Amino acid sequence: MDLVSNLIEERISRHGFILTLSKKFSPHLSGYVYGGFAREFEFQQTEGLAGAGLEAFVGPRTALFLNIDYSTSGRAGSRGAEAWSATAGAKISF
Repeated sequence: MDLVSNLIEERISRHGFILTLSKKFSPHLSGYVYGGFAREFEFQQTEGLAGAGLEAFVGPRTALFLNIDYSTSGRAGSRGAEAWSATAGAKISF
């Protein structure tokens, strides 16, 4: 395990695996769910991650999105704290 510890800096907080399932509901709407786990090297603990989101394609180069995410350890300063987050935004391709 020393080899892996030497390759990863402690400032990089998480490395893990996530499985995402997506579904296209119509030409203008898609959604996804994901789940996985990650290792926090700074605190030497494993955390669970989960989320869901929707994406609306409003133009050929523009999409709006809404995500809800959950992490079993979301605050670096508080070991073991849970965190929920929501994000809304736009993607514009040039």
